[in-house]
Amino acid sequence: MSNDERDVILVVDDEPDFLRLLKRLIQSEINCEVFTATSAELAFEILKNNHVDLAFVDIKMPEVDGFQFLEYVRENYPWLTVIMITAYGCIEVAVKAIKEGAYDFITKPVEQDVFLLSLKKALERTKLLRENLRLRRSVQTQEAFRNIVGRSAAMQRVYELIKVVAPTDMTVLLRGESGTGKDLLARTIHELSHRKNGPYVAVNCPAVPEQILESELFGYRKGAFTHATQNKKGLFQEANGGTIFLDE
Repeated sequence: MSNDERDVILVVDDEPDFLRLLKRLIQSEINCEVFTATSAELAFEILKNNHVDLAFVDIKMPEVDGFQFLEYVRENYPWLTVIMITAYGCIEVAVKAIKEGAYDFITKPVEQDVFLLSLKKALERTKLLRENLRLRRSVQTQEAFRNIVGRSAAMQRVYELIKVVAPTDMTVLLRGESGTGKDLLARTIHELSHRKNGPYVAVNCPAVPEQILESELFGYRKGAFTHATQNKKGLFQEANGGTIFLDE
């Protein structure tokens, strides 16, 4: 395995001596990169800047504990396998950790054979999760592009740009003549985004009279003008958590 393909492991514990011990133990067994953090906050920064495969996390930590860390990982890094570590080896804590998404649970002091076995199984699980996620995304991408016709080099560039912008929250400008499929592209971007389960709101701006465009987009409160008899949500608010497409 090349250096670029090495597994990346994160160990989070508020005891520096324990971190050094686990790092030596892990690297004595497998060729990998090991990051250590003495707090969940430092660990979050490591996760943002590195593609971590496996995390060992102490349950008892100040400020952000292991369970809060686990919740953050489940929401933001669903492929990441987490093994909880604690000096408090009670069954209730172990059951709670597994129920909340931890792959395994080990206690201090760490038994070397048990630890290394859990480590190797967890890395295999991560590889399977990543491959599964890659296949699911591939299927989702194919499904999202199902209504778009075009195999030219120009359209291939369009497809690649869609894949780049869809995972982001940036504003996207679609340019093209009327009838060339801008709404279709906007829907595809929505379907490939993390907002896909939210609303998709398309607004045909030329069809909305200029005098009421602002109130349609941003809404208004009861009594804001003569005929405002009740509060009205604007289209931007209707699209909250999803995508709004302002056509033409």
